Amino acid sequence: MKPAFSVSQTAASVTLSPVFCLRCKQKLERYHLTSLVPMASGAGSGQAMLVCAHCGHLELVAEGSPLLNSLEMDSVDSLGDGD
Repeated sequence: MKPAFSVSQTAASVTLSPVFCLRCKQKLERYHLTSLVPMASGAGSGQAMLVCAHCGHLELVAEGSPLLNSLEMDSVDSLGDGD
C-alpha cells in the first residue's frame, strides 16, 4: 500500500494549511487557550477556542491539535473571570 505522503518530507518543507470557519468559511488567524476542564474529575487535556471574527462561531479543539499550527495564539491581557 502506498503511503499518503512522502516519508522523505521534512517538517520545514510542509506548508501549513489555512483554517476556515465551519459556518461562514472565513479564514481564521487566531486562537485562545482556555482553562475549561471538560471532565468532572478534573482530568483532561487543555482546550483551545477558535472564534470566527466574522460570524462569531465558536469551536473548541484540543490544545495539541495540528489545526493550531497555522494560527497565532491570542494573548490574554486580563486576569480573573472578566467581571
